[in-house]
Parts: sequence; C-alpha cells; structure tokens
Amino acid sequence: MTIKVVGFEVSISVLSVIAEKISVLYNGDFKFTETSAICCYLVSKYQRKHSNKILMPHDIHEVALVNQFISYKSFYYEPLIRTIVFQEVFQRIPENPELIKQFRKEIDKVLEVYDKLLEGKEYLASKFL
Repeated sequence: MTIKVVGFEVSISVLSVIAEKISVLYNGDFKFTETSAICCYLVSKYQRKHSNKILMPHDIHEVALVNQFISYKSFYYEPLIRTIVFQEVFQRIPENPELIKQFRKEIDKVLEVYDKLLEGKEYLASKFL
C-alpha cells in the first residue's frame, strides 16, 4: 500500500520464504529489510514527490502515535500471526486447535488495543492515512 500511495515505481521479485526475510529494498547501493522500516523509508524519501497523499503527518505528536502503532504491530501482532502461518503453511504441522484457541485470545487482546487507539478516529493520527 505504501508503494502505491507514494507513487513509487518498483520491481518485485519472489524470494524464498524459507529464507525468513521477505521484504528487501534495494535503492542503488543501499539495501535493507523489514517491512515497517521500508515503508517509513519510502514515506520519508518520496512522500509528496509522486503523489499528494500524506502518509506520515508533520506534527511530532502525531508521528509518535504512528510509530507507536507500527511498534505495537511489530512486537505484538506479527509474531502471533507469523507463528500460526509458519506452522500451518511451511512446516505442514497439523492444525492444533488448542494452540489456535490460545493465539486467537492473544490476537483478540492485540486487536482490542488497536480499537482503543483508533476509537473515534478515521485514521490513526490526525486526518492522514
């Protein structure tokens, strides 16, 4: 979504999922990984250059809220989802109903925090995406 909104042209290659790193950005000689870091980099570098859409606000407090949301996603939501998907899709471990039940409870707790952060707002921070 970030790439589309900033209007950035990309070449996408399919990499081995087993390599554990999916998202890689090459920009000239500069290379790095991690989806959230790549999105923040693209927004910082290209916001308003190819599109009028604003993904990251300018107000420091609103930026802090966006970063809080990104951190929460990275540390609480993604590990739960990644564990379930990796076991079921890549390791072909049969579905474990008790494990899924436990993870659903934990995911529900994470989503409750998201709901509280977004309560009464159209977007996470101010009027931006």
